[in-house]
Amino acid sequence: MTTRIGVLVPPGNPTVEPEFYRMAPAGVTVHFARLGAGDTPGIAGAAAGMEARTRAYLDTLPAVARTLAEVMPAVVVLGQTATSYVVGFAGEPALGDGLAALTGAKAVTAAGAVFAGLQQLGVRKLALATPYPASISALGKTYW
Repeated sequence: MTTRIGVLVPPGNPTVEPEFYRMAPAGVTVHFARLGAGDTPGIAGAAAGMEARTRAYLDTLPAVARTLAEVMPAVVVLGQTATSYVVGFAGEPALGDGLAALTGAKAVTAAGAVFAGLQQLGVRKLALATPYPASISALGKTYW
């Protein structure tokens, strides 16, 4: 029996797919869908306009998640920490719960997975380095 993992990624992210493919064990397939940013300014993956694009991802997330649900994944991953930074730590549970409701699968966000790992390890202090522009890095600092 094959277990499917569904992953939602931003359009300009070139690393998530290869990382998941390398980590997937035998019997697990990984399926991807790209979040949309509509007509927001800037180039996918570029710093300019990234906060506006990240906010737009939240608008497209329901439709994209429903499309990904068609492969019937066992779990759906939101593979971008910036989306969690935008909704904030208090909004994180609703983001994951909403994703689960949309897909009918268990759901986890990248930031939620990091948080769970940090809790498991008993981490109390954290240094943060991000690939994001200052505005999103500031949201990340507030999140953590």
